[in-house]
Amino acid sequence: ARARCVLAGDLGGTNSRLELFRVADGLTSDALSDVGRVRPLYRQTYKNADFAQAGFTDLLHRFLSEAGTPVTLEAGCLAVAGPVEGDRVAFTNLSWTIDARSLEDEFGMARHSMRLVNDFVANGYGVVTLEPGDYDDISPHGPIEATPGAPVACVGAGTGLGETFATSQHGLYDAWPSEGGHGAFAPRDDVQTELLAYLRKKFRGRVSTERVVSGKGIVNVYEFLAERSPDAVNAHVDREIRDADEGAAVVSRAAYDDALCGRALDIVLDAYGSELGNAAVKWLPFGGLYIAGGIALKNVDRLRAPETSFMRAYLDRGRLAPVLTKVPLRLVTVDDLGLRGAHYVALTVLVA
Repeated sequence: ARARCVLAGDLGGTNSRLELFRVADGLTSDALSDVGRVRPLYRQTYKNADFAQAGFTDLLHRFLSEAGTPVTLEAGCLAVAGPVEGDRVAFTNLSWTIDARSLEDEFGMARHSMRLVNDFVANGYGVVTLEPGDYDDISPHGPIEATPGAPVACVGAGTGLGETFATSQHGLYDAWPSEGGHGAFAPRDDVQTELLAYLRKKFRGRVSTERVVSGKGIVNVYEFLAERSPDAVNAHVDREIRDADEGAAVVSRAAYDDALCGRALDIVLDAYGSELGNAAVKWLPFGGLYIAGGIALKNVDRLRAPETSFMRAYLDRGRLAPVLTKVPLRLVTVDDLGLRGAHYVALTVLVA
């Protein structure tokens, strides 16, 4: 007999992670609370470069053939690194175009049973599946109880700065895309005002928060400080940062020994905390404000304590500071948010 399954996928710029989950007859919304707890029937990760010519359809055929059991795809969702329009995406760094309707035809699926969502929107669905143990509660007001059914938001700095929020209707959450990371960068002190002037010159005009709060942002801030205080530059570290593909990783590594790198990281984390505070007052996410992405996880000790520049900036909400006493601030510690989100969406196709 063929196994009835849903497909969950997280398709990044470099790798594609795929999972198959069995679905029971008479599926109800209770299945959504099992996302992140149930083991997949099969999971595999592929290098996109190995399918650069063949395309994603061939990759999915390979995955299903390797699963070891014949499968009927009841529904599926792919979280993709790129803008989704009409369940279709063209990858910028690959010659892939993925169309959900074409996949349904190719794999014998019902119409509109395959969904494509932007990878950060998938994080928005993913965070609603989290339970204690999947995140650290870092609110300086102590652990705050989430308000059931309230909006949830997720902000994550890594390569870029992603933001998404999710709203609930009849117990099911819907996550929505946001380009909040491209909102204007607002300096909080004199040095950041100088930084803004430096970046305006560098980028010939408008400066978004992502120019500061991201991997590239860490390098931008370091280069600003190096130009501002040339005597503080360590020539060896400086050369390493400028030669590296991922200069941000070098700055982070050197942050404890090199004063300039430490200062750069503090400025970035200050702006990060400020952006999370903005998200708190913008979306009032009393269901939880989640911090995702590599920058937070690699700098946990610079986030937690109330006296860190990150936390001071987060709390600096003026007259609206009392709002933060109702916002659970949570640092995501699992690495499969996108896959969880895709699994959640695939199940909602069947439940709805």
